[in-house]
Amino acid sequence: MPSGLGAISKCGIVYMTAPDTWGAAWSAVSSLVPFTRESITSEWQRIQDLNLTGSPGKKESAKGPLVVRGELEGELDYYNFEYILRAAMGSSSGGVYSLTDTLQSNEHCLRIEFEKGVSRWRIGSAKINRMRIWGRSGEALKINLELFCRDITQSATAFPSLSFSNYKKITWEDTGSVSHAIADLVDAMAIADDKEYTAFEIELDNNLAPPEHDSENYLYAMEPIRNGFRSVKMKVELPRYIDDTFVDFKNNDTALQSTFQFSNGGKTFAVRTPEMKIVSGADMNIDGPGLIKPEVQFECFRNANNSHLSTVTEEFDIVYT
Repeated sequence: MPSGLGAISKCGIVYMTAPDTWGAAWSAVSSLVPFTRESITSEWQRIQDLNLTGSPGKKESAKGPLVVRGELEGELDYYNFEYILRAAMGSSSGGVYSLTDTLQSNEHCLRIEFEKGVSRWRIGSAKINRMRIWGRSGEALKINLELFCRDITQSATAFPSLSFSNYKKITWEDTGSVSHAIADLVDAMAIADDKEYTAFEIELDNNLAPPEHDSENYLYAMEPIRNGFRSVKMKVELPRYIDDTFVDFKNNDTALQSTFQFSNGGKTFAVRTPEMKIVSGADMNIDGPGLIKPEVQFECFRNANNSHLSTVTEEFDIVYT
């Protein structure tokens, strides 16, 4: 008999391109995604019986709509995250993934299927509410996705025969010139603008409305749409306090630009932010007798006046080529 075993599990996706595809009929996944964990749950909302019946005990509750949401996490590689990045960001052209203003279109929609040994678990429609990418010295870059889903079902149908055509992990050490640069907006970034970091993180919050249901979707969630401004935040961890560069940036409210670039064997992964400011950290606080190791946090903005990263029109873009 089959057994659920994480070591043999698979995650397959379909990037949905036809219009009006939220809630469309299932079609087989076409690409594998390497992942380390998933935590997607389905919970029936319970409608409580609040009638007073002369007893402190409750009467039986009723089953309400189904809420499906959770996280998918993995280690980034140079080949197999195209559809994930496009779904989170919104559009792509020539290997550059850019943010779009709307999340009401199918271009952000995914079908996902997990092979769990006992059953295949299928998510017919999902959107990425939040994407977090981070890296640390001596480790691979990682990605975490928060998904809002329409539904989830189990199937005995065999998982499609898919394999990875190429695989090369993106590591912190895959760097070259102008790899970890932060500078003001006066000049284009150069080698002199590279900073000594131990880790970096960027987080995109698309600010989607959480799973909602209406009279026509009392069982399945409506298509998520934006519920306010999106948010893009970034942070870096410094190995030690060696100068006052970031202190001065914070005190002067300096508008900054940055690029984090990783490359190996002709492949590139880069995160480019045209304008950001320090919102916290850079206080060089003392935490015991050891080295002072500060963390600096930034808020990223749409490109207002950066002529050096003029092709990055929104808060950031990703080069994945």
